[in-house]
Amino acid sequence: LFCKEKLVLRKNDLVGSVDQALCDLRANGKLFEFSVDCTKISCLCCTNCASQNNSNKTFTSDTSTGEIYNLNGIRDAQITKRLQQYTNLQGNDRIKALDWVINKDQRKLSAEDPHLLQRYVMVLLYFATSGENWSHSSWLSGTASSCDWNGVLCNSRGHVVGISLASNNLVGTIPQEVAQLSFLKALDLSRNEIIGAIPKQLGKLSTLNVIILHSNNMVEPIPNEICMLEEMGSLIELWVDCESDERSESKVACPHNCCTKCGPG
Repeated sequence: LFCKEKLVLRKNDLVGSVDQALCDLRANGKLFEFSVDCTKISCLCCTNCASQNNSNKTFTSDTSTGEIYNLNGIRDAQITKRLQQYTNLQGNDRIKALDWVINKDQRKLSAEDPHLLQRYVMVLLYFATSGENWSHSSWLSGTASSCDWNGVLCNSRGHVVGISLASNNLVGTIPQEVAQLSFLKALDLSRNEIIGAIPKQLGKLSTLNVIILHSNNMVEPIPNEICMLEEMGSLIELWVDCESDERSESKVACPHNCCTKCGPG
């Protein structure tokens, strides 16, 4: 399947779960409508289910062809296309975040909404760090703005400028898409179970003043792109589990001695 726009498998005896390859087609904008019996099949990327009625769907018709289109499917495609400008939408966490923004978010943002990308990135951070198991979380609840989620600070225009989720049982990696939070000034994910590396993409955030990631399980060296922020003077604090700290089991190499503080506080 490479160019299928519609795949309908409802009212069959299929069971199990949807293959990731099909969800990748959805994420890449090649499969706009995908319908199965969701009560029998586990599906993170389906657009509608056989058990659903049409009461919540909106339809329009093309008078030139007589065809009928589901406007929800059009919205899905528009959001997917917009987000593809900033992320490859590959992998389970990215698919989950896309599905949540399109199908589960009660705010129902449109593809043109200026906060769509920010909303997606924050949701991706949630899934990438096992948000369902966080110690404290108001994320993904109701119609709340991302600015109202615990540990999030925004400016007067609703742009995320600070994320502080220390000691909150975050388990996983920091997605590179966090670099799309172009107003971010401070990131504190210390005292968690973060693994992997600090995304080098954060080095393009000239607004970033503080990165605090100590007391995690990160062992990858600090990217040169991050050290450049410190050299330019924009990054004031870079606190990780440095090699020079004897108390830290996880050792992070800091090129050019760009870390400002090492080890647990």
